[in-house]
Parts: sequence; C-alpha cells; structure tokens
Amino acid sequence: MDSSIPFFIALSVFTAWLLLLTYLYLDSVKHYKTLSINRGESLDKAINLIFKGLEQLHGEQAKEKARITKLEKDSLRAVQKIFLKRFNPFEDTGGNQS
Repeated sequence: MDSSIPFFIALSVFTAWLLLLTYLYLDSVKHYKTLSINRGESLDKAINLIFKGLEQLHGEQAKEKARITKLEKDSLRAVQKIFLKRFNPFEDTGGNQS
C-alpha cells in the first residue's frame, strides 16, 4: 500500500471538516446580522433597547397594580345600604304581585 493514500484520505477529511466549519461560521454571522433591529446597529444596542422597553413595562405594570388595588378597596364600599322593598301595585285586588 502506498503511503500517499492515507495522507490524501486524511487531507480530504480535514478539508471537508474545514468546509463544514466555514459554512457554520458564515451561517452564524449571517444570523447575527439579521438579529439587529435597524440596519447598522449592533446586537448589543438592540438588546439594550429591548431591556429599556421591558423596564418601562414593569413600571407601568406597578402603576396598574396600585390602581387595581385602589379600585378593589373602593369597590368594597361602592354598594351599601341596598334593601328590597316589596311592591304591591294593586292593593285592592287581594293578590300580591311581587
């Protein structure tokens, strides 16, 4: 067996491995570039912008929770002094209508 055949097999495997790694690297770079919100902005800026939006939403959520708590307190006193009054429109008929 010639000693050059194992060398070419190893070289072919190594070349295929490098081509696979190159493809995966270029695909990940392409995916990284598509993750930015606006063209020209980095992914870090896009993530920071998303976090600022989340902080704003958390602030609004805290305000709404306080508002709901206040409304729940107020609703406990909203319905008071309710009673049922018996209504009999025809007193002379002898039958109660209600």
